[in-house]
Amino acid sequence: DSFSMEKLIDAKPDLVILAPYQAKKLGDGINTIKNLGIPIAVVDYNSFTLEKHIKSTEILGKLLGTEERAKELIENYKKQTEDVENKLKEMPESEFKSVYFELASQGPETYGNSYGDSLWGNILKTAKCSNIAQGKVTDYGPLNPEYVISSNPQLIIFSGQTNSKDQGKQRFEMGFDVKSERALETMNMYLKRPGWENLNAVKDKEIYGVDHSGLRTLYDYVYLQYIAKAIHPEKFTDVDPLVNLNEFYTKYLPVKPEGTFMIKEE
Repeated sequence: DSFSMEKLIDAKPDLVILAPYQAKKLGDGINTIKNLGIPIAVVDYNSFTLEKHIKSTEILGKLLGTEERAKELIENYKKQTEDVENKLKEMPESEFKSVYFELASQGPETYGNSYGDSLWGNILKTAKCSNIAQGKVTDYGPLNPEYVISSNPQLIIFSGQTNSKDQGKQRFEMGFDVKSERALETMNMYLKRPGWENLNAVKDKEIYGVDHSGLRTLYDYVYLQYIAKAIHPEKFTDVDPLVNLNEFYTKYLPVKPEGTFMIKEE
């Protein structure tokens, strides 16, 4: 929404990298950029499919001259993702637990986005559960509060962040520099919604939180692991998603992941 063609032209970039939704929003602006002789690459980490994560990383590796690093990242991502798939491949649909997922960014009074066939929706699909948003939203969108209550999910998973446009709202806070006490405090606000006291997930304390900003990355497999472990704990006794997150940062990134990235209601 804040994209400025004038600022782009003034910056004279060697390359423009866009997500599919950004390319779609630009419309004819794509041709304007091309006519200036600026190459454009469209990479798709939004869909959260192994194939598109791999292809997008291969593209970036070639464009940035870091093909060996890209190959290493791909191999790690593929190994971690396929490990989850293999642990759950024999899971019959009759054993799927029902899950409600929400981007909790608007305050408890407003139901935030749930996900169908993209982003967290595909993570839920890989984690072998019954996503109550499936068939109700295509990519993403809020669910009707009455529908959520009547669905009575067995687990509720919120994503939260601190770097969005929703500054000042009673959002669920997660991510860098967020203490676990603050994360729990802001998450628990959402559990006081009308009718939620009767939900199985609330009564059983099957409430989880993840860092929304960790999505669309080459380490977002740790959130797949965390969600899959929340749903099927007996299948993932040997997997520690937080340890894996720290290992990724130590090996590939110049900063430490200090904050709250995964949390469960106490």
